[in-house]
Amino acid sequence: MYKAIVLLLSLSAVSACATQADEITPNELSPLTYSKYSCPTLRLHAMRIDNSLNLATGRQNDAAKRDEVRVAAALFLFWPAVFLIDGGDDNKIATMKGQANALLEAAERKGCI
Repeated sequence: MYKAIVLLLSLSAVSACATQADEITPNELSPLTYSKYSCPTLRLHAMRIDNSLNLATGRQNDAAKRDEVRVAAALFLFWPAVFLIDGGDDNKIATMKGQANALLEAAERKGCI
């Protein structure tokens, strides 16, 4: 019975863990969203998304590291630590990555780069 409880806690803890930012797949966004933008406007939006993505990536990777420690603590030391796992912000990063890809493709289509 004890092994079943530990296994159940392990599975729930691992599924709730934050993902490393580089493992998050971008959401598919259409570059047509940005088709009316000028090259300078595309560059400005790309810089803003890039800055936001860099900050979010750092927070996401920190959350992933914290979650790894909490899972280890939950499994080996103190099982209530499993409730401290926050899961990160995968969807926000996926959206920003998709925006960055769409902006890049729109800039390529316009001949900006």
